[in-house]
Amino acid sequence: MPTLAGMLYLTGAFSLAGTSVIAGSFVSAKLGVFTISAVSLLFALLGLVPLCAASLRATVPSLPARMWLKLFFQALFGIFLFRMFLLHSLL
Repeated sequence: MPTLAGMLYLTGAFSLAGTSVIAGSFVSAKLGVFTISAVSLLFALLGLVPLCAASLRATVPSLPARMWLKLFFQALFGIFLFRMFLLHSLL
């Protein structure tokens, strides 16, 4: 049963990623690329923080500075710049 749950999660993730490309192509003509990226990441943050608040309170204070640096670069290159280049190429 865990294998089926993993497959369903993966299918949902790829479906959401695919729809973001299509929605981005429609919206990028009217709004700027930076605005779309900032608003979409804000909505993701507002949706995920309440779900993970308990584990965040336990984990965040114990993170060393080197881990914060790794998380920063992962967020910059893996999320923000990926979306920026993706939406910019759709213009």
